[in-house]
Amino acid sequence: MTIADEHAPIAMTTSAGIEAGCVNADDPTPRRARAVGRGARGWAMALLAVAQVFAASACGAGKAMSEDAVEISATVRDANTRLDIEWSLLNRGQRPLLALVAPLKHDESAGEQTIYVSRGEDGAVVFALRAFAADGAVAAQDRIGAKPLAPGQRLQGKAHVALPLRSFEPYRSAADIATPATVRVCIGVIDADARFPHSARQADGSVATYHDPALVKLQRVVCTAPIAIEGRR
Repeated sequence: MTIADEHAPIAMTTSAGIEAGCVNADDPTPRRARAVGRGARGWAMALLAVAQVFAASACGAGKAMSEDAVEISATVRDANTRLDIEWSLLNRGQRPLLALVAPLKHDESAGEQTIYVSRGEDGAVVFALRAFAADGAVAAQDRIGAKPLAPGQRLQGKAHVALPLRSFEPYRSAADIATPATVRVCIGVIDADARFPHSARQADGSVATYHDPALVKLQRVVCTAPIAIEGRR
């Protein structure tokens, strides 16, 4: 897995831009729009409008990362006895992130299977690197590693999934899954300064953490559009 500087946009993201202006809890109209509407009320109101335009520009800086700050792309190839997956994650925002991309064993060594396999809510097959929560109490929490993703940088990785497909998720038993013609790849990210349970932090900023509800609430999951499996007949 490598990190490389990259600023070019990449394809196959389902994210949508949402930061058109800041919203006031008492008045959901963006400040920028309100300022424009008041511009004709004289010099005093015009000056107020200008001040509000600058306020609208500044207030976005402290907001949590927007959904369009992260872009993901992936390819999936049928290699006869397995599926080969390559993914790329780009941080286009201004905030440093942590990407939940490294399943771990309980001793924090690398997991034998490097991507989770499940069915999404719509029934589609999903290959995911993200946090999961148990349905109830567990004797020991499964672990996952998070890698730093600075603004303007890209993480890339590979994974292999044996055929025929079987589900693979923390805290859940494996089950057979019919291999579809298309799949999605999803990755979870959190703000680098978020407070969450973790057991170790490495010198490069990587973190060993746990699959638990607290992490699930913090993460934002970005997914590709449906991807056709190359070489699948």
